[in-house]
Amino acid sequence: MKQNIDQNEVNKFAAIAESWWDPLGDFKPLHVINPVRANYINNKAPLNGLKALDVGCGGGLLAEALDSRGAQVTAIDVSEANIEIAKLHAKKERKEINYQYITVEELAINNIEYFDVVTCLEVVEHVPDPIRAFNNLVLMAKPGAYIWVSIPVINRIHDEPNFYSSGYHPRYLKFLSDNAKLDVIHIGAWGSLKYKLFAVSRNWPPLRKLQKGFRSNSDLLFPRFMFVNGAIHHEKHLVDTWALYRKP
Repeated sequence: MKQNIDQNEVNKFAAIAESWWDPLGDFKPLHVINPVRANYINNKAPLNGLKALDVGCGGGLLAEALDSRGAQVTAIDVSEANIEIAKLHAKKERKEINYQYITVEELAINNIEYFDVVTCLEVVEHVPDPIRAFNNLVLMAKPGAYIWVSIPVINRIHDEPNFYSSGYHPRYLKFLSDNAKLDVIHIGAWGSLKYKLFAVSRNWPPLRKLQKGFRSNSDLLFPRFMFVNGAIHHEKHLVDTWALYRKP
């Protein structure tokens, strides 16, 4: 079976693997949002004692957060550099996480209906066949398990193009769930023109800085938007979309 991997994408992330745990580096947005995401998952499915899988774990930011909330975590990535960084950081933090350098297809062979929680955040837009990748997530989830997926609608953190025209939109997340016959708990999206402009410039401010007025020196990038409240969601300017599903 042909591997569902875009080697150019793998190489791109491997080249910046050392930056995963730098809160001010390439992955700053993930450091900001990671605690919120982990708490959201934990509120929907209390993680203590559950078997959790994080697919496309990168340097282990979410995997460690799930571990801290009591989950038994398996985390995988197709970049060996990412896995090595994740293992080193987990050792430093004295965390026992089962990191594996493996594809989701290979892991699924011996882990059918094994996990209570499956997460895959900012990953499916990087593979040639997103549907195949998603269906493997579903395959490894137990009946009753939660599956959480997020996709950027527009993302320039690593010089990616605008994915909106490729169908990565809340409608696409609904399509994935219908195709896999999952129950939808929630499909969400967020964006505003001001937020989109910051995202394109790779400057991801917290919500308070999107409000009206001069909030930081970064506002000088778009001075006229200091008078626009970018903290108000606008459907025409989506930046992020995510979904929480449950497997019947």
